[in-house]
Amino acid sequence: MLHKNPLKQLDLNLLRLFIYIFELKNLTHTAEALHLSQSAISHALGRLRQSLGDELFYREKGELHPTLYAKRLYPTVKQSFENLEQIFQTNHLLSDNKLGELAQQSFATLTIAMHDEIELIVFNKLVSQIHQVLPNCQITSSRLNRSALAHELKVGQVDFAIDVARVVDSEIVHQPLLRDEFVLVLYAPNFAAELANEPTITQAQYFASQHITVSSRRLGLSIEDSLLSKAGWQRQSKIRCQHYATAFQLLKQDKLLLTLPRQLATTFLPPAQGWQILDLPIALTHIELHGYWHQQQQVDPLYGWLRQQIFSAFN
Repeated sequence: MLHKNPLKQLDLNLLRLFIYIFELKNLTHTAEALHLSQSAISHALGRLRQSLGDELFYREKGELHPTLYAKRLYPTVKQSFENLEQIFQTNHLLSDNKLGELAQQSFATLTIAMHDEIELIVFNKLVSQIHQVLPNCQITSSRLNRSALAHELKVGQVDFAIDVARVVDSEIVHQPLLRDEFVLVLYAPNFAAELANEPTITQAQYFASQHITVSSRRLGLSIEDSLLSKAGWQRQSKIRCQHYATAFQLLKQDKLLLTLPRQLATTFLPPAQGWQILDLPIALTHIELHGYWHQQQQVDPLYGWLRQQIFSAFN
């Protein structure tokens, strides 16, 4: 009769022994494979039989044969040990192919935190790259919450984050992901006089003009205004809005300038005559986007493999 809970006091090494006996069909060969004496194998098999309440193997014509219960038990025990081996192996060096196979099982969903404007730059490339290696993965872009990011990364609400380079919590690890330069966008018919001789805006014209500021924050300097301030400059911001799509609509209505990363400019530039992307007339520091993750993911091989896929999208 089977015990009500045979696993309660069962030594897992006995199940490993069960697999060897089932496959080798010989106690002597099992003892050699496990580097144990045959008496130790026989004693261990007796303990396993007592724990499970079944004979497990019977001898006929010099060979060991599994009972019906052992036949039912073997596939589950074998698969369970293989799963355990995969889990323990992730703490050691595995090939990229093996890590890729484990990633298929581990990353059914991914949540990557970022701001709206950053999503426009990176999300398409990220989805394309990740779906090449994880075709069935469900990918979610989640709004970045800087104050809660360390906690969200730690508990797995967010798997990875992308933000501008900044000082972060000591629990968060980060690395440069992408660099981009700032450019100037305008609607040329509104600047006919300034562009009459050549398609450039001078430094004097830049600071004499009115600007649109795009920021999802209600207060505080935008990224470009912060960089301008550090260089000792200040521009005139006439309008502040949350989205670049809105900014492009406003550019056509009024004589305004928009300073933004080049990749955003090329993404949003309307397919119509009159729009121009110009070099900034001032030397402004490049914008740098970083990838962010929790320190407990730093040594995990699977998350290391995932970061490699993400960073390779922007190499």
